[in-house]
Parts: sequence; C-alpha cells; structure tokens
Amino acid sequence: MKIKLIILSILSISFFACKNNSESKSEEQIIKTDTAVLFKATTNHIKDEPNERLEPGCKCFNGIGSTERDKPILTSTFSNGASVSLCGFIDKEMHNEGLIMSEFNVFNCKNGNVLVGYGAVQICRIEEKQDALIIWELKYLPVGKNWNWELIQIGKQEITQNEGEIIVKNQIPELEKFAIDEVTQRQFLNSLKKGNGFGSEWESDLGKLEVLSLLGNNDAWEILKNYEDFTRDTTDGALSEQWKDAVATVKWIKEK
Repeated sequence: MKIKLIILSILSISFFACKNNSESKSEEQIIKTDTAVLFKATTNHIKDEPNERLEPGCKCFNGIGSTERDKPILTSTFSNGASVSLCGFIDKEMHNEGLIMSEFNVFNCKNGNVLVGYGAVQICRIEEKQDALIIWELKYLPVGKNWNWELIQIGKQEITQNEGEIIVKNQIPELEKFAIDEVTQRQFLNSLKKGNGFGSEWESDLGKLEVLSLLGNNDAWEILKNYEDFTRDTTDGALSEQWKDAVATVKWIKEK
C-alpha cells in the first residue's frame, strides 16, 4: 500500500511539472509573437519578419550607422539570388511616411561590401520593389502655405540586379513639385536689404532663397550664391553649414 502511494505521488508531481513547462512555453511564444508584431509595425517592413529569413552571411557590417553586432533593418533578395542588407538608424516617429532612415549603409550580403551610404543629416525613405531597392532622399524646406517647412523629395537612387550582378545606379535629382506665387516671391525678395547682415531670421531667409532658386528665380539664386557678399557678413557654424548645403543642393538639381 505504501508503495502504491509513493508511485501515485511521483506521477502527480510529474503531471504538474509537465503542465507548468507547457504554460511557460506558451507564455514565451506569446511574448515572441508580440515582439515581432511590434517590430514590424514600428519599422513598417514590407517583408514579414525579414531577420528570420536571412541568406547565409546576410547581416550588418561595420559602417556609418552599424556594426557587425547589429541586425539589419531590412533585407532584400533579388530574383537572381543576390541579397542586400540595410543597416543604420530608423525614425520610428515617422513610420506613417514609410521606412524613414538616416545614417545608414546598404551592404552586399555576399561579401559585406558597402553599396550605398547616407550620412546623419540626410533623411531617406526606403521603398522595396520587385528586383529593386529605391532610396528617396528627402529634405525639409519652406514650401508650404505661409512658408511652412515641409519634408519633400529631392533625389532618387536605385539598387537593382542584372545577370547575377548587383547594380548600384548613381543618385539623380528628382524634385517633388511645389509652387510659390510670384507676389509672395517678390515680397520676400524686396524685404531683404543688402549690407544689413544676417539678422535673426537667417535660417528662414536661407530656406526661402533655396526654395525660390529651385523654382528658377534668378534673383534669389544670385543672392543665395553670394550670400556673404550680399549681407556683408561672414558665415560660421550652423549658418555656414545651411548656406553651403543650400547652394550645393540647388547646383546639383539645376545642373542635372
């Protein structure tokens, strides 16, 4: 009788132990599923759970915004079997705009070579299509009503494949259309006084000059190119960076 009681006790303990293990596994599965759903939602991936379907060696490498320890934000595999990984910083607050990134690289999964690199001050929207990864460069400019600053598209770069090779096309200007009426343009240009220095609105002034220059306003372009001569003041710091970037952007788009 004592032997039977001992056997029953052992069986009872085993039953409850198995039940607890089963419950633990169920909880673990739920946590993993919730994490995957959250990750997918915040990054706006086009592919489902791409990190679980990586090609051998398809990972991040040391680059502008990543190290070998990081996981790719996105991987893209072409019909010829070639794969690329995209590693860097994602802007989760802008997920409604798509996959928005800055300071990132696109790597060749096969050998870790850098195919494309964008810096911290560059904002890009990533689009994935059949046999193509498209990088749209964006920029904040005062193109909205009452000169409101808005994020608009200024350039495009495409990574494709051909006969077993990954093809990286040069970035080209592709400016999103916008309009500023002529009266508003003239009122702004008339408000600028030659030789009066930069003033407290220099950031707004430079943005407006860049916008009008992109629209083909030659008067605005002459002032922007020669901003130091026009204001009779020397740029430095953030002002100098914005001015040089504005001139470079306009030249790049106008020359193409």
